[in-house]
Amino acid sequence: MPDVFFFYSLNDPSVALESLRLGHSLLVNKDYGPSEDLIVLSASSKTDPHSFHSLYVLPDDRFMSEISMGNGCKIRSSKDFCYIKDRNGAAAIILILNTKPSEGEVSVGSLEFQVRTYPSDNEPLELRPPIFSSAFRSLSSFIKRSAQPVSNAKFPKKVYVFPQAMALLRQDFSRSPWPSLNITD
Repeated sequence: MPDVFFFYSLNDPSVALESLRLGHSLLVNKDYGPSEDLIVLSASSKTDPHSFHSLYVLPDDRFMSEISMGNGCKIRSSKDFCYIKDRNGAAAIILILNTKPSEGEVSVGSLEFQVRTYPSDNEPLELRPPIFSSAFRSLSSFIKRSAQPVSNAKFPKKVYVFPQAMALLRQDFSRSPWPSLNITD
């Protein structure tokens, strides 16, 4: 299934909140610190999901045990960090919110889906259970219902623009994160 890219603004519908409304959990690695615990957001969480940029959608909490972590070291600062291996286990659906937009700003987001993942470091790629493709379809349908498809001169060829973001772009196209977008009336 192809990834879905979208533009959103502060006052647009939220893909993260829709995911929680559908009963999914969002897994977050807040600061990528080596000793940091992962944060799991659910519909009852008090934490705002828009405080994070990379959210991993878990259609069912039983897949939490499949999460695999990796360790790395930043070259310039020699600072250690920890990350979720995005092709492992439950991290098959990734919601990226590049920034939390301020009033009047437009940001880019994407919904990505890995059909096959590694159940663990020593196992071959396997298809994700159908619940993952169903969750991805539900979220991508929400984006496509709530936003207007717009052609783009570069990759990706189609971007979905939420209503308030579209109003901002029509008002002042210089707010567009991608100047290659083709907005016509």
